[in-house]
Amino acid sequence: MKPKNIVKNSIIGATTIFIATILVRMFTLSTDITLVKTIKTPDLSEISEMFSGDYRQKAIALDGRVIQGTSMEPQPIASTAKMILSLAIMREKPFDLGSQGESITITPEFFNRYLWYVAHNGSNTRVLVGEQISQYDALASVLLASSNNMADTLAIWAFDSLESYQNYATNMLQEMGITNTTIGVDASGYDESTTSTAEDLAKIASELLKNPVLKEIVGLKSHVVPVANEIQNTNKILGNSLNNGSTVIGVKTGYIGDISGYNLVSAYEIDGHIVTLALLGANTRSDSFEGSENELLKLSQEITHTIIANKDEKVGYLETWWSGQHEIYADEELKVIGVKSDELQIDLSDSGLTATLNGEASNIKTHHEAFPKSPTIWERFLHVFGWRHE
Repeated sequence: MKPKNIVKNSIIGATTIFIATILVRMFTLSTDITLVKTIKTPDLSEISEMFSGDYRQKAIALDGRVIQGTSMEPQPIASTAKMILSLAIMREKPFDLGSQGESITITPEFFNRYLWYVAHNGSNTRVLVGEQISQYDALASVLLASSNNMADTLAIWAFDSLESYQNYATNMLQEMGITNTTIGVDASGYDESTTSTAEDLAKIASELLKNPVLKEIVGLKSHVVPVANEIQNTNKILGNSLNNGSTVIGVKTGYIGDISGYNLVSAYEIDGHIVTLALLGANTRSDSFEGSENELLKLSQEITHTIIANKDEKVGYLETWWSGQHEIYADEELKVIGVKSDELQIDLSDSGLTATLNGEASNIKTHHEAFPKSPTIWERFLHVFGWRHE
């Protein structure tokens, strides 16, 4: 072969290889779209040191998570024990909101319990042998008027004996992860053998308020029951307004003299989240009411929404080498309620923006401007030589 032909063929061969290499690189280029989160994780609410009053124990819970409390040794909790009874009753014999539940007949045994509490100056609801009282009215007597005889009546009616109730309630609390509470010999808390801590009671109150029937009952200022007629709620701060527009929604008082001091578990709701406060061992009833209301007022200012993203706020961008950056915006407001000690994580994905607070996720959709999902032939060619969109 002539040298000229050899050179010509070599040039053609090299050109062919070059073009083939370019084509291979053009059509094997990565066309991945990079997603970048630019929104920062905000600081959650800072809760100031709680309680200035003289109380034996104190605790605050947000949705059942204790966020602040003092050192805890179980102590007699008096009638706040009736929250536990009410949860057990609604678990064993549930009924829907708007219903009255089952009917309970007042037997001679139940009447004698009424007489015993009258003789011992315990809170009571007047009953008569043969009286029919609904489950709802009995629970109202327990939670509003703090009726000791009706608490024992409900426990024996639902579980056959106080001993059976004791076993049931103990197992129920263990299943809820409430471990520092002991169920005593009665269902009312009149006997000092029922003990708990402020932290446990704050959790128990949160569980109670998840039940629509019990939540409605503890929100009543008064109620009419058979024989005893109108009963009043012992929680005198119920319905009082707080700084964030919320009101006090419950839940229970308790007192058996110096053994327990004056106890009060109270709560408010903000955007579906429940804040519960337990103060145990106040010196006077007015101290328990005033202290609880002051703390709830303070908490309503401190436990607030944290805005993760406002509507149409930039939260990140998509980036490609062929079309540059394309900003991502929130479709709506995303907010959470948490405190400094909580774990908050913010994630951006193809499906939207997600805020995960203590393992519980809230999310919103996002949007971005339209852009070509793949490069043109010309852009592929240029990129082989290092070009990218600025």
